[in-house]
Amino acid sequence: MADSMYHQRIGLTFKNRYPEIFDYCSKMKNGNVKIMSFGCSIGTECSDLRSYFPDATIVGVDINERLLEIAKKRNPNEKTIYDTSTEAHSGFDFIFCMTVLCSYPKTRNLKNCEEVYPFSKFEEAVLSLVGKLNDGGSIVICNSNFRFADVSCASSFEAISVERKKSIINVPKFNSQNNICEEDYPFCIFKKIK
Repeated sequence: MADSMYHQRIGLTFKNRYPEIFDYCSKMKNGNVKIMSFGCSIGTECSDLRSYFPDATIVGVDINERLLEIAKKRNPNEKTIYDTSTEAHSGFDFIFCMTVLCSYPKTRNLKNCEEVYPFSKFEEAVLSLVGKLNDGGSIVICNSNFRFADVSCASSFEAISVERKKSIINVPKFNSQNNICEEDYPFCIFKKIK
């Protein structure tokens, strides 16, 4: 995976960070689905997803080969694949980008994030990823520095908000001009409708 596709550089993760989101998605579509965990780190998210989607094929992607080796050892499963690139994979029902399309904590307290993590980098990644979705598939973006609504393909997606009870670090949001946004943006699931 090229560096331009790599975003959050901290591989920090912990178990069951997004139960409400994963539960909601599992009710949207389950069974023999194909899922990508983009920025999977040591595979904790892949393991969590397996509990919500027991029959899914899960592709965990991370640029850090050392973290992927840990993931493979911790989560051996014939229906879970780990890779450093998204290129060889497509046909996804869900792509999860959880606290990865950001630069945190570097963007904390910034009024403009262009020098640290520009909108163009976010949009490039999102456009590449949504091109890997099946018709009716969903990209799930949580704790990103930008709003999916500002991406050029947003009109082809239905935005869905999921109430979350568990406290999650909320990275700051910026607009497409890289300026801080103060308004709430509750959406995290984006279902392809066109």
